[in-house]
Amino acid sequence: MPDALHSYCPWGYHPVHLNDTFCENRYEVVQKLGTGSYSIVWLARDHHANRYVALKILRSEFSGTNNESRILRQLDEYRTNNPGIQGAKSIPTLLDEFDFDGPNGRHKCLVTEFAGYSIATSKFVSEQKWRFPVQAARAITAKAVLGVHFLHKAGVVHGDLHNANFMLQIPNIDKLSVDELYRKFSAPHKEPVQRLDGKPLGSSAPAYTVLPIHAWVRAENVTESDIIITDFGEAYVANSEPREDLNTPLALQPPEALLKIGTIGMPADIWTLALTLVDSMGNGTLLEVFRGDRDDIMAEIVSSLGKPPEKWWKAWDKRHEFFNEDGTWLDEEVMDANGRCQDAVWRSLKHRVSRNTIRDGVPLADDEIDALVAMLGGMLKYDPEERSTIEDVMSSEWMKKYGFPAIEADAEEKRLEQASPSKEPQDSSKPLLSPCADLTISSEDASGATKVEPLIDPSSNDSQTETSQDTPTEILHDISPARVSELEPIAMDTTATPSTTTQKTLQDSADTTSKPTSDSSKGYQPAETTSKNITAALTDGVNHEDIGNDIPPHDETPSDAKPSSDDNLPHDETPSDPKHPKDQTRNREDEDPVTKPTDLTTK
Repeated sequence: MPDALHSYCPWGYHPVHLNDTFCENRYEVVQKLGTGSYSIVWLARDHHANRYVALKILRSEFSGTNNESRILRQLDEYRTNNPGIQGAKSIPTLLDEFDFDGPNGRHKCLVTEFAGYSIATSKFVSEQKWRFPVQAARAITAKAVLGVHFLHKAGVVHGDLHNANFMLQIPNIDKLSVDELYRKFSAPHKEPVQRLDGKPLGSSAPAYTVLPIHAWVRAENVTESDIIITDFGEAYVANSEPREDLNTPLALQPPEALLKIGTIGMPADIWTLALTLVDSMGNGTLLEVFRGDRDDIMAEIVSSLGKPPEKWWKAWDKRHEFFNEDGTWLDEEVMDANGRCQDAVWRSLKHRVSRNTIRDGVPLADDEIDALVAMLGGMLKYDPEERSTIEDVMSSEWMKKYGFPAIEADAEEKRLEQASPSKEPQDSSKPLLSPCADLTISSEDASGATKVEPLIDPSSNDSQTETSQDTPTEILHDISPARVSELEPIAMDTTATPSTTTQKTLQDSADTTSKPTSDSSKGYQPAETTSKNITAALTDGVNHEDIGNDIPPHDETPSDAKPSSDDNLPHDETPSDPKHPKDQTRNREDEDPVTKPTDLTTK
């Protein structure tokens, strides 16, 4: 999704420009990876470790409540204590984390590997096939299972499994210089930002926004099957933090979430994983839902799995708009009169999977279809207590006959490639966790790039961690600019704009309080940019949804329509009584004009 310009305001996004540096010049911003409603993720060069990393910079209002770094540290500890456990390679490593002060407040930054491009992106850019080659599909599907196996063994519920959070890695990207990165993928594309009232832009917003990097491989050309599971903003410890709702895209939610029955736990991950696996093995989602209505989704589930057990059937109060009490379909005319557009047709799980996995007119062999349907059927039980565990999935016939052999074949191919004298082995080194401590923005260097300097001793324990991302293998050079602008951000959750409550809170903050800029004594100055003469006219009551509409929205994945949060807060909430981050003293005489949510647009 493009940047929500109205969120460049107190408690909102931190304004970042290309070549900005953080942590005493260690991390230099070179490209954008994507934008979510709770953070923006940037591709940066780690000059200490000589590699690319992802900087996930959270909005100020959520930086103090973010849960992601704690979960990633727990997973890293489990990996260290359990060497050789299956699936560990599919979990991102938190390389670093730090907090810093900016013009819109105090922000947390998580640093992780660059995870690559999502399954959703790879399929979106596909040329009419929208499927991975069958052997790559098997390996990707099996590695997704292994990744969730690691999570559940570590006692963690991901809470947001879908095809935009499974990233396909790009090998050897760290060997590229920044110029080579731009040539191979895409150079940054800037969109100048202006105030609508013609006043100076101020420090709350960037001089320009940057479209996400175009780095991917079309699904039909994918050969690299290593994956990273990303976005742990909704993750939690299974036994100590029970949940009653889920922020996964609605079309992927299990019955217990759709019908609000009981708590949400590991079985919910199993359900959403099953629907994701159908997508990775085939050309689309299992459930065909054309609007975000939980009752239409339940009808699709019943169409595929049959009438649910009585407890679940009685809990669905809108069942009479689709079905008779005995579970048979109503006439379509009656459903139309009920405002429903569902076809009165039973489409079994086997029918849907068989149709979804046909390649070039050739279906998978009957034995594989039967094994795949049996595995998915166990994962898609109505009752979470009857649903397969991840250990059950690991021991399924499909994993034994098709999944694990595909992983081994992929590993053997890599061994042969690395043994070839014509190819260099991949550099598997990684930097040690190096705290950056508390930071504040400092003066710009000779090139005009903003630098961030430590406020306290870097050896302090006040530092924190990061988030991850990676890169593709074959790169596309032949997509038209119009098509390119439609592509979703890489390695990011695509989400809706903040709720009305959140917008009003930010509006009130902008209108009634002093703008939280860094203390002038800290020497903050925005990076110099090529975007000059930024002007516009103020229009009161601007529709927030229309701001920046000249940047086409990205596809929100085949079921990627969840407000995927970067933290632990529900999407319709804002802090009830937010307190400004500490160390944010203000000098009203030195302040730039306050940037209101309605003041910004792109040219």
